[in-house]
This record gives sequence, C-alpha cells and structure tokens, in this order.
Amino acid sequence: MSSLKVMTLSENELCGSLPDNICRSLPVIQEIYITSNKLSGPIPSKLGKCKELRVLSLGDNGFSGAVPQSIGNLTTLRELYLGDNKFTGIPKEMSNLQLEILFLFNNSLEGLVPLFVFNMSTLNKMALSSNEFNGSLPENICQYLPVIQEIYFGINKFSGPIPSKLCQCKELRLLGLDDNNFSGGIPQNIGNLKKLKELYLENNKLIGTLSSLQLLFIY
Repeated sequence: MSSLKVMTLSENELCGSLPDNICRSLPVIQEIYITSNKLSGPIPSKLGKCKELRVLSLGDNGFSGAVPQSIGNLTTLRELYLGDNKFTGIPKEMSNLQLEILFLFNNSLEGLVPLFVFNMSTLNKMALSSNEFNGSLPENICQYLPVIQEIYFGINKFSGPIPSKLCQCKELRLLGLDDNNFSGGIPQNIGNLKKLKELYLENNKLIGTLSSLQLLFIY
C-alpha cells in the first residue's frame, strides 16, 4: 500500500480509532476520505507525518479531544473536513497551513474563535456553525481573508454588531450568521457585496430597517 495516493472509505460502518502509524503505512498519501463512519477517539498525533496530504476528510464520525498540534506540519494540506464530530479544541499550529477549506461545524468547540482562524489568507470556505463559540467577530474580519467566498457561523453564541467592514470581503457569496445573538442594525454597506447570493441572518437580535439591503435587491 506504500504507493497509495487516494483512499476513500466513506459511508461505511467502520469503528475504532485511526491507526497511530497510519502515515508510516501510507507515506505518499495525498487524499484521505473516511467520512460517515463510526470512528472515535483522538486524531493520532503522528498524522502530521503524512507530508504529502492535501485533503483530510474525517467528518461525521465520533472523533473527540483536541485536534493535534502536529496537524500544523501538514504544509501541503489544502482541505480539512472535521465537521460532525466531538472535537474540543483547535491548535495554534494550524496557522502554519495554507488551507482553502476549513470545516469544523457541529463539534464541541467553545469560547472565542482563535484569532489565527481569521488570518488564514488562503481560505475560501470556512464553516464553524453549530458549536458554542461566543464573543464578537473582529471588525477587520476581511482584512486577512481576501478570497473568502463562504462563511458559515450559524448556531453559535456570537454577539455584538455585525462587522461593518464585511463589505471588504469582495468575493463573498454566502454569509451565514443565523441563530446567534448579533445585535444592532444590518450594516449599511452590506449591499456592496455584489457577489453575495445567500444571506442568513434569522434568529438574532437585529433592529432597524431594511434600507441597508436595497443594493442587494437591485443586484
């Protein structure tokens, strides 16, 4: 199996944990898909030795604990799918990655979103929905996310105003902030997001009028 580059085991009934030596057995693996199984336990710390890994998809299982620090060694990783698990933490070493897709929805993550998440300049899709994140979003959220296209932050405990500088996310096509505690008005310049196709703001504490959405109605 040493020459294997793509492994897909999704949508089965596999159980147990990932082998600790998975990278030794798969030294040139580039894509791992093991979604929708019954796997559990932590992600092995030695997974960081899969030096050629580009896609890691472990969603819809029962993985738990913190994502290991060694994931920061996967410098070729571009897509990380860890949604629908029981993860409790993400390491600052993840800031070493040049991810394009980061899915962490429906886990057991809580507290403030680590600032490094908003500094991953290569991200175009980010899903943190259905966790216990709280606090406010950084006002300059778009400054270091220049190519972000989809933001899913729904079903958390975020509060405060929606950042007025969201209009600087010029490539944004989907914005999901539903089911939180955002307050104040809808930013007047949100209508400048000319590529925006989907906007989810329901079940918050927003006030004011719909005047800020007039440009969206036109586009």
